[in-house]
Amino acid sequence: MRFILITACAAALVIGSMAPAGAQGETGDGYSINLQMGFGWAHNIMLADWMNRWRDIFEPTVGVNRDEEQEENSVLYSGFDIEPRMHSGNLVYSLSVGYHNVLNGKRKVTGNLGTMKIESDLTYISIKATALYRIALSSGNCFLLGGGLGYYRPTLTLDYSNTATGTYFSREGTGWTIGWHTQFEYNIAFGNVNVSLGVLSRFAECWNLEVEDQNGDELYDQGVSLTGIYFYVGAGYMI
Repeated sequence: MRFILITACAAALVIGSMAPAGAQGETGDGYSINLQMGFGWAHNIMLADWMNRWRDIFEPTVGVNRDEEQEENSVLYSGFDIEPRMHSGNLVYSLSVGYHNVLNGKRKVTGNLGTMKIESDLTYISIKATALYRIALSSGNCFLLGGGLGYYRPTLTLDYSNTATGTYFSREGTGWTIGWHTQFEYNIAFGNVNVSLGVLSRFAECWNLEVEDQNGDELYDQGVSLTGIYFYVGAGYMI
């Protein structure tokens, strides 16, 4: 699965960044400030597997007649980006700063002795550099397609509580990785204001993230991911 995602992203990056030889239309030079919001799907199977193992190990501590009340995985996320862009002819260059909040993973089991909960909270700070090719339309709108590289810094917080044993802890770890992405966007112009609708295919796997327990021992070292598809809407203003 990981090999397929890497190959698909790499191929799309090459294809998307090629400038079509026959593209026609008006070009514009200048700068713009863009704000984007969106949602996406992230590939976090390793985190889900770790939470399942912890649940299986510690659920006997809550006694018999156990009922698994909750199971949610960290696969959906929302995001917000601030993206300055430089427009030069049919080329658009951008450098964006973003924040992404992944849906919390949760496991909850209740037995006759108490309740055990495991919860993961995963967030990302990203800095992306992107080059896009502009295909102008007769209506004054345009398509943008291309790709780029990004720096991603995830923070993972793991919370564990067990009322049967009186145990509770909250531990946090951070990591970083370099990823790449391809992007396709439809841009609607209203004078100096533009509205954008886009989709982004991203590969961003962080394997060096570790979370330690209160004794400094390794609690989690499976890595986290923001690899997947991201849909967004945005608004920009030409300076």
